Amino acid sequence: MSRYYETGCIVNPTLGDDAIKAVIEQGKTTLTSLKGEVVNVEDWGRKKLAYPIEKNNDGYYFFITYTSSPEASKELERTLRISEDVLRYQTVRLEKHAEPKAELKAEPKKAEDKGGE
Repeated sequence: MSRYYETGCIVNPTLGDDAIKAVIEQGKTTLTSLKGEVVNVEDWGRKKLAYPIEKNNDGYYFFITYTSSPEASKELERTLRISEDVLRYQTVRLEKHAEPKAELKAEPKKAEDKGGE
């Protein structure tokens, strides 16, 4: 039975862009090899962490939304757990397929009117 999942991951930011892309591709390959289907990949890039992890103040964030069996989801988590490049990860089961959420970006501030000027 296929279920909807989303896995968020924080990768060591000191890696090069090619190594970070390789971690993302490895996750996608793990899922597809176990008959999972990748619905969306959100690449958030480098962001400041709330607290240092392994002496890193920044992390490279990405999210994979997918459908798979529970076994494929567990295998993805196992793959991320044993990778030395991954700082943190978390998988959540989605109740039903929702449209991929828009990236959280700061809204540009509009110039405020100065009241009658």
